[in-house]
Amino acid sequence: MRAKKTVLGVLAVVAASAFAMVPEVTYVHMEQSSSSREVTVQYKFSGDDAVITLDVQTNANTSASASDPGWTSVGGPVVCTAQGEVWKKVEKVSDDTLHTITWAPDNVWIGANGDGFSVAANGARAVVTAWATNNTPDYMVVDISNSSTPNTQAARCRYYPSVDFLPGSVPGQVGAVTNNANFKTSLLVMRKIYAKDVTCILGSTPQEPKHGANEYTRQVTIANNYYIGIFELTQGQWAEVVPERPRPAYFENPTYRAARPVDKVCYNDIRCADCTVATSGTGQNAMGPDTLGGLYPDPPYTGSFLDRLRGRTGMDFDLPSETQWEFACRAGHGDGKYGNGSEILNTGNNDANLAPQTRYLGNNASSNNEPGVNVDTTKGSVTVGSCVPNDWGLYEMLGNVMELCLDKYQANVSGLAGAVNVNSGISSVVGKGGHFINPASACRPAYRTDYEMNKRHRPQLGFRVVCRAGLY
Repeated sequence: MRAKKTVLGVLAVVAASAFAMVPEVTYVHMEQSSSSREVTVQYKFSGDDAVITLDVQTNANTSASASDPGWTSVGGPVVCTAQGEVWKKVEKVSDDTLHTITWAPDNVWIGANGDGFSVAANGARAVVTAWATNNTPDYMVVDISNSSTPNTQAARCRYYPSVDFLPGSVPGQVGAVTNNANFKTSLLVMRKIYAKDVTCILGSTPQEPKHGANEYTRQVTIANNYYIGIFELTQGQWAEVVPERPRPAYFENPTYRAARPVDKVCYNDIRCADCTVATSGTGQNAMGPDTLGGLYPDPPYTGSFLDRLRGRTGMDFDLPSETQWEFACRAGHGDGKYGNGSEILNTGNNDANLAPQTRYLGNNASSNNEPGVNVDTTKGSVTVGSCVPNDWGLYEMLGNVMELCLDKYQANVSGLAGAVNVNSGISSVVGKGGHFINPASACRPAYRTDYEMNKRHRPQLGFRVVCRAGLY
């Protein structure tokens, strides 16, 4: 067997910052131990506390400059294994404080023949980036496990500049987000949506087929950026946060359930009082107790799922508003196309272009569209991350399970200008996106329907979470 060996030689270095403003990296030095071949990166930064990320780049051209496009990353799946003062909030001590990152390339940067690499002198550099705490990186991974980690955002969150830096992928393969099973159980992966001061069109556009009478076209301006879960919340994640409460789920196959979305859930399960399933009948429309508090804009009810999640992380997790959900689902395509931007939405039952993106009626392999609780994922909902994401890296936004929103439901919301509907006289909330029993015509960004707040529906109703962007 050939020994793994990665030798970087004499290293060039570069400093960077997220913007040409504070905080700013002022010094970077990288060196490699000749014996262990462990790489140490030290850096300084000025300004306030910052989130720090790292890249390692190589270039065979020894005269390359910082702007030379020949500099190429060794790859996020390799660099993300770096340890120390990186991928998280780093507190500012002084402008002269040296902060340290360590990286063991021998363990991860390996060629197809099992060997490492040898880089010529001045052929490698470290790029350290300081992100302002109100401009955190595009991907955030939140530890929601019941561990001894302090219940604060600073302790529970790690940040990465792109999806390919997320830890847990197989070196040489892109798409860590679907390879790491922890992202579907003990961790939440959140994608930053750049929405601050963006004006967009929601509802059915002229190009979007199958207009519903309640899909009013409306122009809205969104106030802030936000993070949204790249996956629908899973049964495993629910159990991690509130293990003493029954998992709201219909699909109970033990092989698949942890990574399948939470289903058979209602608004009260998530934000208000726990629902009580009827002791007789199917339980599809079982009535729970009266709401005991937790209606938006009030904080979630004490002991609810969202209350527990907030307490464990120190973050303001919530259901997405209908505006947040639809904007993220469209992924910048407001022209009646799917979130991949290339295919027109379909009006019929079946759509070959929709099938790779989700589970819906057309590819739900069940004769009666009501699969049993112990089925594998060829029927009913798929495990999250099984399908092709939209252009913003969000999975199964359409189909799979219908997703609950914060808003109270009313047919005409054109007068709300995108604000959350908090009408206290309404007892139902908005569901978006369609589900695995729906035809293609219902699996659209504009599609909207209503669900009573305290009724659990069978396997087709779930949710994903949002939180505001930045450290707080």
